Amino acid sequence: MLNKNQKEVQTGSYRNNCDLCGAGNEYFETLFEKSGYHIVKCGNCGLYFTYEIPSKEELKNFYGKSYYEGEIYQSYSLLEDEKIRYYLRNLMYCENFSGGKKGNILEIGSATGIFLLCAEFLGYNATGVEISDYAADAAKKKNANVIKMDLEDLVNNKVFEKEYFDFVFLWDCIEHLTSPSRWLKYLNFCTKTGGLIVLNTLNVSSPTVKYLKNKWSQYLPPGHLFYFSLNTLKKYLYNSGFSVLKLKTDGPLFYDDLTGKSYLLGKLFSRRLAQKITNKLNLGYAQFIIAKKTRIA
Repeated sequence: MLNKNQKEVQTGSYRNNCDLCGAGNEYFETLFEKSGYHIVKCGNCGLYFTYEIPSKEELKNFYGKSYYEGEIYQSYSLLEDEKIRYYLRNLMYCENFSGGKKGNILEIGSATGIFLLCAEFLGYNATGVEISDYAADAAKKKNANVIKMDLEDLVNNKVFEKEYFDFVFLWDCIEHLTSPSRWLKYLNFCTKTGGLIVLNTLNVSSPTVKYLKNKWSQYLPPGHLFYFSLNTLKKYLYNSGFSVLKLKTDGPLFYDDLTGKSYLLGKLFSRRLAQKITNKLNLGYAQFIIAKKTRIA
């Protein structure tokens, strides 16, 4: 276990218990350090996460203009057309699980509002939540319905009505939350029984991640704070009153999408063929899940 004097970053606090299973920090196995944060694994349930919890001020500074305009990922504005195609395709795919009905959508981590506008275009009533001042302001300029609020304040104040939303979406978001268990239970509160939660995130159980270890570029605190396997994410959803309807992976084996580097299979097969093989076996470095609220958590 870490000595707190090892801390190199300005954090709000430390994790004394696993967010998934509740095991004490005596079960934490320190794996490596990244950007001043220590990535640990819970020896009881297998969840990967940061030992340190970033402060609100650090997160506010991290999600500034540079985050959305190319410092880490490609500029959101340059990727807008690609994102529109992705969101429209997945919204229509999700309708296979909802009987094609429209309704109220909540998006957590709505960034610059692209998904919200896609949902409105298809006839949904869409609301987003975003903590970044820069991203929320950009979304509002597009007339997207975004609430700019600290996520903890949103949960504490129970801003949304009980069982109001038919659908909840978290696009590349759950790994950013300081407590996924707390958030998922709140989303259970404001989602209708039978409503859907749709999310995508990284897959730490992928052979890609195991091969790259601490060199994997998606170990990215203070942005990415949790790293889920297929099993730990399913446990999170089950504990929060959701039953998984669909789970699939994405991304070819031994390819790092942030750096654009290919390893092993990328030298033997085309990227498209490698991705097809990988995802047929559910081994991709990202995962996509649709789950239904079946009970109150």
